Amino acid sequence: MAVHARVLTIPPMFVASLRGTVTIADFVERIQKNAADPDFRPDLDRLIFLHRDLYISDAEFDTILAMKDKFMTEYFGAGVPNIGGAPLFRAATVTRPSAGGSIFRLLRAVMEINGLIVDHQSFDDLAPALDWLGATSLTAEDFTVELDGF
Repeated sequence: MAVHARVLTIPPMFVASLRGTVTIADFVERIQKNAADPDFRPDLDRLIFLHRDLYISDAEFDTILAMKDKFMTEYFGAGVPNIGGAPLFRAATVTRPSAGGSIFRLLRAVMEINGLIVDHQSFDDLAPALDWLGATSLTAEDFTVELDGF
């Protein structure tokens, strides 16, 4: 599975693991599933595991813009939320050194076109990512699926 995702309720957080070949269509499908999930909120903090073998095959600027448009439509309808300059959410990526982190920074920059600020930090290990997100009650045991093969 290229994209595995779930919503935690305690603490409330969106968790995703990306591995292998992922397309922008995979991201759009995940956005649609999130929008239909009653436990998902667009302002949930995110913990994203980017595996070493991650390859985003069609990360061209126009496809990334199309994904951003789908994000805006599915999560907010026609309007952009007024967040008063505060970040909409925090996203911690846990990754080994690779281009995956660079791709996420590009996606974050595209989101900011609409004034949606995303607070992002990249980490080599899970514990500091959880600490930054304020989720210190969680441990690696809570993420066995996401850490498999990491």
